[in-house]
Amino acid sequence: MEKIKIQPGKKNTESKKRLKLIKVIFSIVLVVVTVSVLFILFYQPDPGKLEKSSLKLEVSEYMNNNTHYYIDGGEASQWLELHNYGKEDINLSSCFLVQNGKKRALPSMVLKGGKYIVFFDGSGNDDDHIRLSFSGDDEENFYIMDAERRLVDLVSPIRTKADVSVVRSVEKGEEKESVSDNPTPGFENSEKGLKKFRASRRIENETGIVISELMSKNENAFFDSAGNAVDFIELLNESDEKVDVSGFGLSENENNVFKFTFPKKTVIEPGKSIVVCCSSDYKNEDDGDEKRAEGEFRAPFSIKAGKESVFLSDPSAFLIDEIEAKETAGDKSLSMIKNGVFVETFNISPGFENNSKGVEAFRESFSGEKMSEKNVYISEASSRNNAYAPVEGAYYDWVELYNPTDKAVDLKGWSLSDEKKDAKKYVFPSARIEPKEYLVVYASDKNPKGVLCTGFDLNGTCAAYLSDKKGNLVDSVSLSELPCNVSKGRESGKANWMFFETPTPGAKNSGGKALILDAPVSNHPSGKYDDTDELLVKLYGDGDIYYTTDGSEPSLNSSRYSGSISLKKTTVIRAISVREGAVKSPVATFSFLINEDCSLDVVSLVSDPNGFFSAENGIYATGGGASSEFPYFGANFWKDMKRKATVQLIAENEPGFSIDCQTSIFGGYSRGYEKKSLKLKFKDIYGNGKLKYPLFKNRDFDEYDALVLRAGGQDISKSLIRDDLTTYLADPVLDVMATRPVALYINGEYWGVYFLREKINAEFAASHYNVSAESVDMVQGNSINNAGSIDDWYSLLSYVKTHDLSVEENFEYVRKRVDLKNYADYIIAELYCGNTDAGNIRCFKSSELDNKWRWILYDTDMGFQAGLSGSVFNYLNPQGNGANNMFTTRLINGLLKNKKFRNLFVSRLKYQMHNIWNTERVIETIDMFSSVISSEVERNHSRWNVSHDWNANIDSLRSFAENRQAALKNEFANDSRVRSIIALSEKELKECFE
Repeated sequence: MEKIKIQPGKKNTESKKRLKLIKVIFSIVLVVVTVSVLFILFYQPDPGKLEKSSLKLEVSEYMNNNTHYYIDGGEASQWLELHNYGKEDINLSSCFLVQNGKKRALPSMVLKGGKYIVFFDGSGNDDDHIRLSFSGDDEENFYIMDAERRLVDLVSPIRTKADVSVVRSVEKGEEKESVSDNPTPGFENSEKGLKKFRASRRIENETGIVISELMSKNENAFFDSAGNAVDFIELLNESDEKVDVSGFGLSENENNVFKFTFPKKTVIEPGKSIVVCCSSDYKNEDDGDEKRAEGEFRAPFSIKAGKESVFLSDPSAFLIDEIEAKETAGDKSLSMIKNGVFVETFNISPGFENNSKGVEAFRESFSGEKMSEKNVYISEASSRNNAYAPVEGAYYDWVELYNPTDKAVDLKGWSLSDEKKDAKKYVFPSARIEPKEYLVVYASDKNPKGVLCTGFDLNGTCAAYLSDKKGNLVDSVSLSELPCNVSKGRESGKANWMFFETPTPGAKNSGGKALILDAPVSNHPSGKYDDTDELLVKLYGDGDIYYTTDGSEPSLNSSRYSGSISLKKTTVIRAISVREGAVKSPVATFSFLINEDCSLDVVSLVSDPNGFFSAENGIYATGGGASSEFPYFGANFWKDMKRKATVQLIAENEPGFSIDCQTSIFGGYSRGYEKKSLKLKFKDIYGNGKLKYPLFKNRDFDEYDALVLRAGGQDISKSLIRDDLTTYLADPVLDVMATRPVALYINGEYWGVYFLREKINAEFAASHYNVSAESVDMVQGNSINNAGSIDDWYSLLSYVKTHDLSVEENFEYVRKRVDLKNYADYIIAELYCGNTDAGNIRCFKSSELDNKWRWILYDTDMGFQAGLSGSVFNYLNPQGNGANNMFTTRLINGLLKNKKFRNLFVSRLKYQMHNIWNTERVIETIDMFSSVISSEVERNHSRWNVSHDWNANIDSLRSFAENRQAALKNEFANDSRVRSIIALSEKELKECFE
């Protein structure tokens, strides 16, 4: 068969060409697409050239140096926060994060208007965290871009210190940026947001581990294994199973909860506790410190009492417990006694049960001293004494030393101190302790003769340190917890300290008790309880509790607490704890004001009613020896009688205070009124030598050794506010007693409107001028010596009497001894208010200041009186002022003869009339004071049977203010007697009074 050859056709050739072309085109398209995709993925434009996006989305906060702050699954990673500052929701998947040339799509999720979201550096989201890998050079700009490649937000990172965030805002069109020590990831960058963030980090504590004891002011009570007095935190396992606390964190900084973490395999057994020593001197826990005992935990931070809290967190940084480190006395801990109820106590028990049994166990374990190795040691001491070892009828603190050896010991060169850092405060002269003998050393700055005395007081809240002649510490004892007339010592050479209700200075100790019980605590604090039919008060304490409700101190004969106390009216409860083998507790005082509807802050004064009101013993009572005429001289309230009391401040929006004090009747002729003023003296013998509390807003100090509860003086049945008004107005230019209106209750009974005031004494001057009270000389009236020496005052008056002060040399002598501006201001203030009780004069000087006399304005109840006539001359009268002209005006009249002082006086007159006593300011202040007490006046008047129209009296004050400058101008211009002392020109009159 003939073979047939097939020739390529035209169509076949074209098909092959077409196929080849298609392949080429496909390859080109593939390359283009690939390049385009790669371009889209990897090429990033200059963000500064991008069009601005309309999305209201910003990077509102970020942290690029995170070590502890906000934890992602146990790791401290970088994070950033996005904020939708618009109202419309935003789908984040339409946006990209661009950093270091890399673009990453944001997760597919909706961020609602006004909300925040936090991204952690990493990958793999879970239920708790959303991760977005953005780590890299944290100094490179990064930005957010939308799907249309428009710029949403551009960030230029700030390099910060650890755990500090950068807060940003572009919401109003301009970028604002700042660093923050208080980051708020996921929340508004504000105080409100901070509170919400911190609340979000708190979870219910289901671990069973709680903070059960805390000491933040350790001086002599607890030592680490290296012998250092350090703070401590005790954790208790309240559960029935052992708990592994590995990785749990402790810190005094809520922003850095892992300052200390428990190492692996740290387990707390059921019902047991562990202790963490705290000191800023420590290094990290893994520093290999050879001084640390095995099993001892050391946290590298100290705790600032009154300023910080302690936080316990789980391994994921969630807070499970916290406790405020309240300001306490030295060597006191905050100890949990039941169900989260904490007490302040000297009976610390770190590592043991928080009860008397645990305290005794701790002390037994804590005392490792061997008394047989000491040739002299402290055997007993008393830091609050008014009943033992008198010296010529006076009582002093004391320290008893004992020589347990068979040889006499020469103490020459040895030393005693109340400060560890200053061991040589008192160095013994020639002194010997014979074998098995005792030596009593008195501690007082009074330095009684004929005995060994240190020259310093122990002051109740301190310790005693005994050192040998080489300066080596031989022995020490903490004395802070001692009540009055209870000593602390040792029995039969034992190392453990005991407490003695019957001290034996100079003799063998016996009958010691292991501890002093803590005062009972209440489930309700002292305070106001309105709109309640019944208040159930529960008391907690170690041992049996005895209580009273009449203000008297409880004893074993008082009511024994057996259950809740039902209160339906205002009541004071005083309670003690009693247990065999322990010294009874101090008295706890609680004031419950029930349905009182009182608008003022409350001062509750609680004292034994017999010592306050009984005819025989009551300081407030008339008694049997009183005159029948006002002011009833001879009455109890004119006698120098003092009583122990507890004073409490119950105030809105502040903590208030409760402190024991000495109280007595205060004032002059006002003692004769039924409503009397009271003095409160804070004495170390009652527990505190000073009240430490920011009592007055216009004072920059917060320590007071005494206060006055002023009833109103001679203004008691009129406006009530005269003196407080006058001194408040003069405060910018003169030293005056700060004032605070309160409602007083005595033993739960309403006592009326009072004014809590500073007390004028040497400490008053010391506080106002930051000098020591010992440097102050103070004079009252013409010649009463209030403090220091009066010699320089007499010398000044004598000089002025015999020298013409118009002579420049004589004037210079006085100028160096008197603060002339202060004196001019004082005289002008007295002239303005028209004070007719001119004998209320108090002036002082300090050797630590400039030794110049200064005047204090006080007790101006007889000022602001209607119908004053000739008041300027009456005050300046060269013959003297006051009753029978008994108070000298020699100084002011002498100075006004000098041209320099006269010009100073006129200058200060002008200043005061325009700035201190200008009519508008005075009336505004009258209205302020009257508005504060107005709601209480009717009740006060009813309590004291006052019938005067209070509103009319307030109107009288306003009328006085409206007319006073014109009246003064008239006297200076037209009273020839005044013009003979100081003549003001028409120009001066106009400048001063118009």
